[in-house]
Amino acid sequence: MIIEVVRETDKFKDLKDTWNNLLFKSRSPSIFLTWEWLYYWWKYFKNDTTRLYILLARDENSGQIVGIAPLCIQKNKRFGFKKIKFLGTEKVASDFLNFIINPDYESEIVTAILHYLYCQSATWDLIEISDLEENSSLKRLIHENNAAGRRIVEISAQLCPYILLPQNYSRLYESFNSDLQNILRRRLKKFQKNYEVSFSTHTDHSEIMNKIDELFLLHDSRSNMKKRASGFDSSFKGQDIQAFHREVASVFLSNGWLRLYSLNCNRKAVASLYAFKYIDRMSYYQSGFDDSYQNFSPGSILMEHCLQDAIKEGLKEFHYLRGNEEYKLKWTKDAKKTKTILIINRTLNGNIFDAYLRVKTVVKNSFKNA
Repeated sequence: MIIEVVRETDKFKDLKDTWNNLLFKSRSPSIFLTWEWLYYWWKYFKNDTTRLYILLARDENSGQIVGIAPLCIQKNKRFGFKKIKFLGTEKVASDFLNFIINPDYESEIVTAILHYLYCQSATWDLIEISDLEENSSLKRLIHENNAAGRRIVEISAQLCPYILLPQNYSRLYESFNSDLQNILRRRLKKFQKNYEVSFSTHTDHSEIMNKIDELFLLHDSRSNMKKRASGFDSSFKGQDIQAFHREVASVFLSNGWLRLYSLNCNRKAVASLYAFKYIDRMSYYQSGFDDSYQNFSPGSILMEHCLQDAIKEGLKEFHYLRGNEEYKLKWTKDAKKTKTILIINRTLNGNIFDAYLRVKTVVKNSFKNA
């Protein structure tokens, strides 16, 4: 197995087709591992402290790329601390990250990538493998390949609620508790009694930028309401974040991956829901609604419409992604968990970080036991 390093944005750009073809065949086909999501993340969020460090594993005989580690390396200017991490891990929510591997050679490829990283140990203090699905084989292979005594720390990261979708919506509806059923049944009827209510799925390129900006406004309206109650802040705060999502929405629409819905009241959008469809899974990303219509539960009404649409498309899973917020858990009790794995190098900075982590754990446990 031959390992190559991609450090230039132009070379990253050229990997698009190879990257997505390999991802489609892999055991971890997440929308957040697509070339589009990670390339545009790099375009909008790179800075002078971070550089690309994408590792390609090539088969020695065929020369084909059979593995990709979508990494970058970040250096703290003040302390010189160098951390290797996944692309896509700041500013936006990227769940279920992983190496992108041909499943026929998984162990061999991961071993080769880790061996390369360990041979370059003078260039890093910490490898942070974040947002990894708890049962991923990468976790096992990291432990199996730790022959040099580096400390490996596992941290529970996030709870990610999801629904295994049945073949028809009525079966899903029957699984909801009585409170949610009442909300869905009564609030929609009440809404329709008072207003002209309709749903829209936005698939026209000429309107998509306006509809994304509409999402931002409605999300801010909901965020402002939650911020007053609990300090919650907008997921779309910042011009760079909004520019990223505008471009991603346009590209995803061209690829057939975007699902952007509106709930309309008297032909005016009062709720918006932003989701992605990839292979057999729909991933809810964010939503928003006009809080002056809160008594009609517009967010729940639009979420139900989105679930109905996912089932009509024949999808198998609906994911709410990270966070155990109440509005997610009312739809499902099932959840996947993610882990963050820290590989701590025996450098000066690595040892300082290790000591800090140990002290932090002791302090946390002492408060827990107090």
